[in-house]
Amino acid sequence: MKSSGFIVSVLFLMFTFQGITQNVVNNGNQIVVTPGAYVMIGGDFINKNDGTNDGVVALDGNIVLKQNWVNFANNNVLSLIGSSPAGNVIMDGLTKQAIEGTNASHFENLIIRNGDKILRVSDCEVNDTLFVDAVLKLNSHKLIIDNQNRAAIQHLSNYILSETDPLVGYGELQWNIGSVLDTYEIPFGSGLIASNDLNVTFTTRTPGQPNSGGVSFATYPADCKNFPLPTGVMSLDKDYDLVVNRYWIIDPLYLNAKPGADITFRYTEEDVNPRCNARMTEGDLKAVSYNTLTNEWNDSLATGTDAPASNLLFAENITQDNFYAPWALVNEFKPWEFFTPNAFTPNGDGVNDEFRPIGYNLEFQTFEMSIYDRWGGKIYETTDYNAPWKGRAWNSSQKCPGGVYTWLVFVTDKYGKISKYRGIVTLVP
Repeated sequence: MKSSGFIVSVLFLMFTFQGITQNVVNNGNQIVVTPGAYVMIGGDFINKNDGTNDGVVALDGNIVLKQNWVNFANNNVLSLIGSSPAGNVIMDGLTKQAIEGTNASHFENLIIRNGDKILRVSDCEVNDTLFVDAVLKLNSHKLIIDNQNRAAIQHLSNYILSETDPLVGYGELQWNIGSVLDTYEIPFGSGLIASNDLNVTFTTRTPGQPNSGGVSFATYPADCKNFPLPTGVMSLDKDYDLVVNRYWIIDPLYLNAKPGADITFRYTEEDVNPRCNARMTEGDLKAVSYNTLTNEWNDSLATGTDAPASNLLFAENITQDNFYAPWALVNEFKPWEFFTPNAFTPNGDGVNDEFRPIGYNLEFQTFEMSIYDRWGGKIYETTDYNAPWKGRAWNSSQKCPGGVYTWLVFVTDKYGKISKYRGIVTLVP
């Protein structure tokens, strides 16, 4: 196509000749596709710059494409983004089709169906609705949904494949949801079956600010020892056989305030494979995020309710302060069981004469216990688990009077995580 201002206003125009697919090259011209018109392209659509002008398409009708969408111009191809009626780019080739080029393309409605589609350029946008009726492989690139409406992704069949890890770059879907309070579905799939078996549900509970903000979503599988780690993560900081073999990147992109949210994670059977997760109790899984500011997984308590029959985990009431990326699903395993008696009788009869935590596997990196009287005064302290309180102030011969005392214990596990315990115990003379 060479003529400037070429206008397609016929009902149906097909670029195929004698069964041979025909490419359409827009070499610096303007194409106008009027409402109701159909342009059928049996080959590639290639948008170019002629050395002076970028090719552009004013699309109010439909482009039906059998092969690749390629943008070599310096623009985003379509010029009527946001106007009515919304134009449709329909990619329905039976074989693999790509969105590629040297510059991103912006679509109003993008409809994918039939053969697999692959993204080969980042920051392509869909400004109205993405209709998913085929496998869309993000291929280490980012696709942006620039529409706050929950219906901006219409899932008909198949799935969006994120699955690339940080070593090659995440396959991300960024949804610019702004400050809207609603529920959003991202139909991720693993590729193991022909459905969205990694579907992520994201519900905003409090608005993010500014209204131009959004959330970026990605997920990828890890090996039995949970490698590779997500970008910026220093260490796993947990027993790998108690961690689901998958990470989720759910990244709030807001300058002022992140939203509060609920997140529903879906995982696959392979992600909890007993060959890798022999000690895992699937029904006790929790979600935990990695604080990229403090470089720790333990910034906030693990949260969520697991539904193992459905491979789902529901994490609710995630506050703005605890909303970080990435996420993992874990068993919050403690290498010890920790109990304390609520009374003891230090009378020297050899029965229940001492107070200390009891249980098993009580082997800590550090242990510290303090005892306080009813006025808050510290009367005993030890860093030796094998040195229990015998009912005397600072291990002197002076017996403490009967009554209620407060105890405080700090323990540090083998990962360096500090746990704090507090309670009361009654000294019976």
